[in-house]
Amino acid sequence: MGSDVREGKKTLFHARLMAGASPNERRRLAGIFGNPACTPDDLEYVRARARPVRIGLKPLVAELSARARSMIENLSAKKEDRQALIELLDFTTARRQ
Repeated sequence: MGSDVREGKKTLFHARLMAGASPNERRRLAGIFGNPACTPDDLEYVRARARPVRIGLKPLVAELSARARSMIENLSAKKEDRQALIELLDFTTARRQ
C-alpha cells in the first residue's frame, strides 16, 4: 500500500477511501497521496481507514475476478497462455492494496 500511496495511484481503493472520508480527512488524505516524502505516521493514518474500504471492495473484486477468469478460460489461446493470465489475475487480486 505504501508505494501506491506515495505514487498517488488513482485506484478504486483510493476513490472509495476519499468518497467515504469527511472533509477534514479528505484534506489530510490529499496531502498524503502522491507525496513521496509521506511519513510512517501518514501511512498509518491511511491504513487505519483502509480496513472498511477493503472489506467493502471484496465482493466487487470477487465478482470482477470471476468474470475475468471466465473470459480468460474462453479465450482462443494456448493453454499455457491462458494459465499465465490466470496466474496474473490471481496475483493481482491477492495483492494487498
